Amino acid sequence: MFVALIIWSTAVLVYALFWYWYVGFGHRINPEEVEDYLCRIDATTLSEEQLAGMRRFLETDTGREFIMVNNLHLKRAQGSGEQPAAILQKYQKPFLAAVLRRGGHPFFVGRAVADSLEHWGLGDDSRHWSVAGLIRYRSRRDMLECILLPQFRDNHHFKQQALEKTFAYPTEVIMMASSPRWMVAILVVAIAALAQLALC
Repeated sequence: MFVALIIWSTAVLVYALFWYWYVGFGHRINPEEVEDYLCRIDATTLSEEQLAGMRRFLETDTGREFIMVNNLHLKRAQGSGEQPAAILQKYQKPFLAAVLRRGGHPFFVGRAVADSLEHWGLGDDSRHWSVAGLIRYRSRRDMLECILLPQFRDNHHFKQQALEKTFAYPTEVIMMASSPRWMVAILVVAIAALAQLALC
């Protein structure tokens, strides 16, 4: 009985720690914080239009997780020089490491296998893409803290060197087939149950 109690107490603690990292206990960004963030962002590479969009994004914060939808089109490789995909990795690796520390992660990354199959209301320049990616962020606050890190500013030029074009927009989940919350919960319960069978 005592061993079982230790096993299940440990399981609860492990999942609580996972929840703290993955979900957190953050709050919505308040108006004072919006102004502070915008002042700090102003020195980065964002244009006036992008800053206005960022303001709307922060002012409508729900405090919930969100997924950034990214479409990327890599530049053509030039001779035997460094490949655009390799240059992009110099930007992505340190940035995604910072995202991961804050409970974010790539949710899906896929390579385009054809030009857009449904295309209307857009210019011809939007037909061609190389990669699509979905990046999960724990909160809007976490994303802001990541893009304000020195490695984002210092490495952003790699993204510009590697990409012909890109667009990204944030979404909040309405429906999702699965979530790491449930996958980790099932895994922790399964391990605890097997440990109880083995030790009790």
